Amino acid sequence: MKPLSSYARIATLIAHAFLVMGLLLWTRNVLGALVAALLLPALPGLWQGRVYTYQWLSLLLCFYSAALLTEGVASPARKDVAWLLAGGAALEFCAVVLFVRLTGRERIAQTLTAQTAGSGGASG
Repeated sequence: MKPLSSYARIATLIAHAFLVMGLLLWTRNVLGALVAALLLPALPGLWQGRVYTYQWLSLLLCFYSAALLTEGVASPARKDVAWLLAGGAALEFCAVVLFVRLTGRERIAQTLTAQTAGSGGASG
């Protein structure tokens, strides 16, 4: 059975691709490319499942969500796409936080299982 963190990791990768591509397609200028490019350094860490990358990305996604929500309120003509991207950033944030929490719990469970297996073999 696959660990639950692997599903959160897949959801994060999909949401991350959606956000990067959405920002590029929505802005279609140098500033949009720069904003999307700030998310690209996280890709190797996300792909490899590094918890540290997921942790700092969660902080970055808060700013993306806030900026996109602000854009949706400030520019009524562009609000639909801005709110869609803000929702995507919020979903990615949730997936990132779930991955970190589930990975931590899975590691604790592995440690406890290894300790019980080790102590059970020593006493018997």
